[in-house]
Amino acid sequence: MVEWKKLGDICSNVFAGGTPSTKHEDYYDGDIPWIRSGEIDFNVLQSSERNITQKGYDNSSAKLIRKGSVVMAMTGATVAKSAIVEFETSANQSVCALETDEAVANYKYLFYCLSKDYFIIRSSAQGALTSLNLAMIKQIEIPIPSISEQNRIVGILDTFTAAIDNLKEQIAQRRKQYEYYRDQLLDLEGKEGVEMKTLGEIGEVCMCKRIMKDQTSETGDVPFFKIGTFGGTPDAYISRDLYDTYKTLYSFPKKGDILLSASGTIGRKVVYDGEDAYFQDSNIVWIDNGEKVVTNPFLYYVYNTIEWKVDGGTIKRLYNYNLKSARIPVPPHSEQSRIVSILDTFEASIQNLQAQLAQREKQYEYYRNKLLTFE
Repeated sequence: MVEWKKLGDICSNVFAGGTPSTKHEDYYDGDIPWIRSGEIDFNVLQSSERNITQKGYDNSSAKLIRKGSVVMAMTGATVAKSAIVEFETSANQSVCALETDEAVANYKYLFYCLSKDYFIIRSSAQGALTSLNLAMIKQIEIPIPSISEQNRIVGILDTFTAAIDNLKEQIAQRRKQYEYYRDQLLDLEGKEGVEMKTLGEIGEVCMCKRIMKDQTSETGDVPFFKIGTFGGTPDAYISRDLYDTYKTLYSFPKKGDILLSASGTIGRKVVYDGEDAYFQDSNIVWIDNGEKVVTNPFLYYVYNTIEWKVDGGTIKRLYNYNLKSARIPVPPHSEQSRIVSILDTFEASIQNLQAQLAQREKQYEYYRNKLLTFE
């Protein structure tokens, strides 16, 4: 029978950090590491993004967190997420430090328990800022088997996380290679046989017929993508009759057209797969180029190299004239095909690694939940 204990009972120290006054420049950029809640994301922290000075430390409520501890975000976007700190550091007031009693709990075991129960812990956060406090965190209970059993569980889960970290590193390196070769291959201005053209010369900027809010619903026949769901999961739908009518009478993308976000996530692109879907007018656009001058696969990669010029006040957007004025290199179709073939190989390699990562993360979650469930 495994006993459940509160964090306040298995930790020798539970405390929040502190923030030196930002009015004093000499309180920052010193030698003392200082982590913030946004850096906590179920990860192992080896360094901090910012440092504070000894003077800043002395004149704030910041405290040193020992190496080999667990930290949890108490507010903000990462609230209830946890991380391991593998270096001595301080933290801001939105971070809770959990220093375990090593005779009772392995700090890595604590981390795995907290990551498993993230959604439960997060649901207990309160207030407009969705926050946790020290009293709430101290009351969190986790199962405490023997230290030898904790160490066994940690050893198994560490193997999974090491494999996951390795795959993430491979993906990061492959992305760097891809970006390097992409930029080299598409640096074509001034080369023989290459013309520079604006997108307005390539084709027309198109968008779907406007859909009114009262024409959408939470369920329906055809997904309706807005800038908030573009490239993700739709949260609105339109009727089949409306879709068939608008698709027939007004502009609509062809399979393979490159859809672009013109607001919000400006420049996000999605290759239209031909499946039934409708897209928010003026916020999601495409160039109807007929592939006479530029093929869509080549355009897909060229879009990655464009620094989009945007206009507007508080809310920036990519207007049609911004889109039309963007200049791109246009080599012969044979050269476009060669470049696409090389870059497709990189993308396929990255997608393969991402699939491996997704599979390994599923395995990790399965075994973590199984190992940390005590009947």
